[in-house]
Amino acid sequence: MTELLFLLLPLAFYSGWQAARGHHQNHNKNKQKDTSKYFVKGINYLLDEQPDKALEFFLNDSAIDEYTAETFLLLGNSFRNRGEIDRALRVHQNLIARPKLSKKQKEAAMMALGKDFFAAGLLDKAEHVFQELLAHNPKDVNEACLNLQGIYEQLKDWEKAIQVTKCIDSSKNINQARITAHYYCELASQELENGNLYLVDNYLKKAKKVYKDLPRINIIWGDIEAHQENYSKAIKYYEAAIKDDSRLIGMLFHKLVEVSKKSSGIDRVYKFLMLYFKKSKDIDVLEYLLELAHSHNIKRETELYKILKVELANNKLSLQSILKSIKLLLKISSNIDQNKELILLEKALENHMAGQLNFQCEHCGYKMNEYLWRCPVCHSWDTIIRL
Repeated sequence: MTELLFLLLPLAFYSGWQAARGHHQNHNKNKQKDTSKYFVKGINYLLDEQPDKALEFFLNDSAIDEYTAETFLLLGNSFRNRGEIDRALRVHQNLIARPKLSKKQKEAAMMALGKDFFAAGLLDKAEHVFQELLAHNPKDVNEACLNLQGIYEQLKDWEKAIQVTKCIDSSKNINQARITAHYYCELASQELENGNLYLVDNYLKKAKKVYKDLPRINIIWGDIEAHQENYSKAIKYYEAAIKDDSRLIGMLFHKLVEVSKKSSGIDRVYKFLMLYFKKSKDIDVLEYLLELAHSHNIKRETELYKILKVELANNKLSLQSILKSIKLLLKISSNIDQNKELILLEKALENHMAGQLNFQCEHCGYKMNEYLWRCPVCHSWDTIIRL
């Protein structure tokens, strides 16, 4: 509650100044003294951890005007940030009803109210507020459009999300083209599930026109080719996506293995990953090379073992890579006594890693078990990394 008191300090100062000014204006003197006492009593309620009683004092006071409105706006925002949505709604709805606010302050209160509704999960009401702001203030639309964008993402209404991005200032939000391409990819993925390949292709072309370097476009085109049993073409699309962003190997590894089995064989996956690893020195790629060597009969263990010795000695590998290194060593080792020790280490690592999640959002820190294009917590796009 301490931060709320700091927000109210300017308000208390203002009321005290008004009261002192009343000494020179006799007709306002009693009114200003009453106002000062009013705010002091409200602050005392906050100190006593009675925010509802404090709100009754603050919101029922007719002295709230354009000078004190800023403090009450911050007070309501603070309630929302603390998760006290009902109190935030009361503050902001009360402010909107005040007749003495300037147009700018009323719009700020409306913006805050829309955010309150969004935080409360009342998306239809939030959408109505932001659309009303757009209708009455077409010159300053950026924040309202960004909030509408968040609503349409939540609702997975990708068509509306695409439309609203057109009113967002791209100079201030440089990732909008990339995000719009994701919206088209979402629509393409939906149509792919329905088997509407013509619509999928159409959406992907629109995505590429908006942001041609989005690796997700190649992935969906690869899915189309795999669906049509053009496995060699599917592999090329998947490989292109991995070259654009190695984080995607976690998503595409099993797809690559499956389509390769149906096409040129599993050895193709190994050759691609090995070549890519030698160029990039990406440890994540090494992990999947180890998985191939352990899970599939690729007959490349000796070559991989030479690389592994260097990496284990000189680089920081993930626990997954260390575990898969042990599995490879067990596979190629003929030393029975040494194998007993390695089996113990393998078991210890498996126990340690049981239940651990593989991916994390680098923006908010949320962990998950699979790669997602959009973080389900902070709603950021393309921020997921492999642990």
